[in-house]
Amino acid sequence: MKHKYYYLLLKYLSLFSSPVWLKLIKKAGSIEELFNKNKRFFSNIRGLKKNKIDEFINKRTKIKIDKILEQLKKKKINFVSINCDNYPSLLKNIYDPPLVLFFKGNKINNNKINLGVVGTRKISSYGKKVTKKIVSNLDKDIYSVVSGMALGIDKEAHKNALENNIYTVAVLGCGVDYIYPRSNHKIYKRIIEKGTVISEFLPGSSPKPYRFPLRNRIISGMSRGVLVIEGTKKSGSLITARSALDQNRDVFAVPGNIFFRNCRGTNYLLKQGAFPVVKAKDIDRYWKVKSKIKSKEKKLNLNFNKEEKEVIKVMNPIKALTIDDIYLKLSGEIELTKIMAVLFKLKLKEVVEELPGKKFVLYDEIF
Repeated sequence: MKHKYYYLLLKYLSLFSSPVWLKLIKKAGSIEELFNKNKRFFSNIRGLKKNKIDEFINKRTKIKIDKILEQLKKKKINFVSINCDNYPSLLKNIYDPPLVLFFKGNKINNNKINLGVVGTRKISSYGKKVTKKIVSNLDKDIYSVVSGMALGIDKEAHKNALENNIYTVAVLGCGVDYIYPRSNHKIYKRIIEKGTVISEFLPGSSPKPYRFPLRNRIISGMSRGVLVIEGTKKSGSLITARSALDQNRDVFAVPGNIFFRNCRGTNYLLKQGAFPVVKAKDIDRYWKVKSKIKSKEKKLNLNFNKEEKEVIKVMNPIKALTIDDIYLKLSGEIELTKIMAVLFKLKLKEVVEELPGKKFVLYDEIF
């Protein structure tokens, strides 16, 4: 039997943590030998509970690999074990690497630099724009984007990666066959088509609160560094940042408005020594990566007529304004209908973004 199947069996037995299993494999000489060791071998190892030893010895001969493989095949789920070449190379070196990763979609690509991109679920227009600006300007031949497929920053990171043909990996806090949240059905399907969805949890596992910190250690563990775009001081993205530091990974953070609750976490990380990032090139320079592509960031040297300039001057990238707000700021010098026409033109020029509730913000400072 292939060695990776033994690892799969250990995963399904779910008796010990991965550090304990790895210690037992080392003492046994090989994973194959572990399945042949008698009770005396286990009894001589301190810290193992007797009932767990008995359960392993009893179940190891009864559990059927063929049945497990058949179930996985029906669900179109693949797996990679820690002894396989296409297991994420950096992940092998953390304290508690998963013995097995289940995945749907493409095989895990180990030929790129993994950048973890995380942040708040309650994304602001600022966070949305920053995610687009940074992720869309990563070199697809060099980088891959790793995130957790949560709402907010995670979803935007995956979305922008897919739109720019950047390989992306979604690490789930549930089984790879469980779409969470349900509203992420479309992005889940797109990631499977062009990227990879992975999880250490058994297929069918539902999302539980304790599983998300475990998920976060995989995001940081398989990444060379983690970029936190937006989040409070108590957000899950800071847990990922702490995991990254524990795993000796680089931590990047995007500066934000000091009065915004969603920026307190990133500003705190910057105070603690995280490297500030405002564009993709900052990451290139930090890692001394020579990107092959020129920045696709918006060139704002466009020609604006007088009315467009007046509207732009009263707007900014942070605070969203309604048409009435803009009208009042202009002291009624431009008619409401004219303002609507101007905003429409600025949207076409990709200078202004329309948000829900008929509110508008600039993509960036213009003047």
